[in-house]
Amino acid sequence: MIRGVYLKFLGAICAIFILLIGGCGTPQQTTHTTSTTPPELDFSVGSYASVNTYSNSITIAYTVQGDTIAIGLKARTTGWVAIALGNAHGDSDVIMGWVANGQVTINDTNRASKAGLHQLDVDTGGTNDVNVFGGSEINGITTLEFTRKLVTGDTQDLPFLKGNNTITWAIGPTDAITSHHSEIGFATITIP
Repeated sequence: MIRGVYLKFLGAICAIFILLIGGCGTPQQTTHTTSTTPPELDFSVGSYASVNTYSNSITIAYTVQGDTIAIGLKARTTGWVAIALGNAHGDSDVIMGWVANGQVTINDTNRASKAGLHQLDVDTGGTNDVNVFGGSEINGITTLEFTRKLVTGDTQDLPFLKGNNTITWAIGPTDAITSHHSEIGFATITIP
């Protein structure tokens, strides 16, 4: 048994020696492709600490300052844009917005009803905890910017917790929030 282990060890040493002496040739350069944000979906440099683009359809940017998170969304749509903490079709905290005639609307809503309607927090015993600070709809790109406390204390909201928070994002084809999403996906917001 000791002889077998010794022979395996000696074989490994010989293989390494042959590779070193014989040379492995010049190593091939490997290019790693990094997904970059298309210019039309990008935010100004330095405006957010984290900026990520998903499916070449939506950019989710955010910065955490103290107990507040500032979030920017840019999506390829002239319809609504939403993110949800929790299960998008169950117990969830949904922030949904759109721009119509230059007017930015962002709603603090909760889980969708069986009819597919997202109820405003203020209509179900909660409070509006979203503060809009920007938005636009230009050349087929909808931009929404808002702040919210990480933990609002509202029974209709879910908290952003330290660490990774999985969110669902969705894009609608029109401003009618009753319209079904045309695209949906998942993202991560990391709270330090």
